[in-house]
Amino acid sequence: MVDISGQDEITLGSRADTARAAFGGDQAALTAAEPLAQLGRCRLEGSAAMVFVGDHDSVYRPQQERVTDALRAAGADAELVTLHGRHSWAVWGPAVDRALPWLATRQGLS
Repeated sequence: MVDISGQDEITLGSRADTARAAFGGDQAALTAAEPLAQLGRCRLEGSAAMVFVGDHDSVYRPQQERVTDALRAAGADAELVTLHGRHSWAVWGPAVDRALPWLATRQGLS
């Protein structure tokens, strides 16, 4: 799997707005659907992930670090790749360039 500057939680603004809009106001359902909660309930041995983030991305870098830790705890071979930049195409473009050949090889497409 590839995660490029992703989030570690579901959000449509605030937590209350997200629960209301996506889960009928059910906070427990939102909590159960959170990516880190999902990763805490599964095993991913044999899976691999490249997680990308900009070295100056103060919002998403800590989140990507948490996601990488959760992937590793679930048994995935997860690599956190920090590229120069913020939350922008200066990071995302090079991340795609690096991720696609890796992913194609992992999937047996190359």
